[in-house]
Amino acid sequence: MTDRIFLDTNILVYAFDNSDPKKQQTAQNLLNSFFDEQEYYSISTQVISEFCSVVFKKFRNVLTDTDLQEFISSFSDEQIFPLTRTVLLKSLQIKQRFGLSLWDSQIVASALLSECKFLYSEDLADGQVIENLTILNPFK
Repeated sequence: MTDRIFLDTNILVYAFDNSDPKKQQTAQNLLNSFFDEQEYYSISTQVISEFCSVVFKKFRNVLTDTDLQEFISSFSDEQIFPLTRTVLLKSLQIKQRFGLSLWDSQIVASALLSECKFLYSEDLADGQVIENLTILNPFK
């Protein structure tokens, strides 16, 4: 069995950002795996919301509203971990214990609560372990 993987917002962003072709290819490969092996990958509603915010600011010429809706629709409900009271409480504990921002703590909490073993993120310390979750920077 493959270990579950959680994707941070920057994976989605780099998949559409052609300013760094190497990062774009890495992100696109991860997204392709996400869709090919759905049972092993998760994201959160927060990640999708952050991605939408970046699209509205940076990628309006790349993704239309319809494109964005289609992209979001391509995720299954089982892949998207919702932002709940439990996530918020867990994120506050993580913030206090590990000194992360609230937003990063929410992503870590979502990854932990969705029972992922790995979190792919460029924003957190590569190799850091938080409880049973290992942070990996796929762009290193």
